[in-house]
Amino acid sequence: VESGSLSAPESIREKMVFGHEGVIKLVEPPVVPVGAKKSCILLREKPHAMTDNVKHISAFRDAIKFKCNQNPLTLIDEHGLGLVLMVEGTTPKAFIIVSPFLTEPAGLEALCAKERVGMTQLEKALGTQVVEFIAKETDGWRAFIQRRANILAKGSRVAIDKVLRSRNRIADGAAAPTAAAEGMVEAMEELKEEL
Repeated sequence: VESGSLSAPESIREKMVFGHEGVIKLVEPPVVPVGAKKSCILLREKPHAMTDNVKHISAFRDAIKFKCNQNPLTLIDEHGLGLVLMVEGTTPKAFIIVSPFLTEPAGLEALCAKERVGMTQLEKALGTQVVEFIAKETDGWRAFIQRRANILAKGSRVAIDKVLRSRNRIADGAAAPTAAAEGMVEAMEELKEEL
């Protein structure tokens, strides 16, 4: 390489541009339930929102900007498009997004192909997919909550808790009629013996 010329683009690494490697990548974290492992993406920093006031903006946040008035990660979990996990021990704070749309994007692509689609339309049309995604592995998510609830964003924790509570009610509701039916059978047998 001649002096004064730029190095070849192949030799430029993520770390040179962004200050760390693995800026955005698919990951399979060991802590999430088995069915969710293929639906995870790592964001090495929080994406930039219009309302963020920062003195120094990193190259990552300069490249990935959202025109919204709040944290873009909050929009993901509040509108039921995914779950947000914080990665401990990273500076700046890294995040893992768990979403069924990372493995099955067809519904999201079809909806976003339309003009002027807002978050409320996304939530109405696709909000149940994350609920179903959690419901497929309630035992795995229950174990995850018991061990790692501290790394979940608030909206994600609420979404998982809501699904787990509704599954508990369904399980309790299914067991109650069975117990009542067994009690009725026993009562009928006692009446037959008395007669």
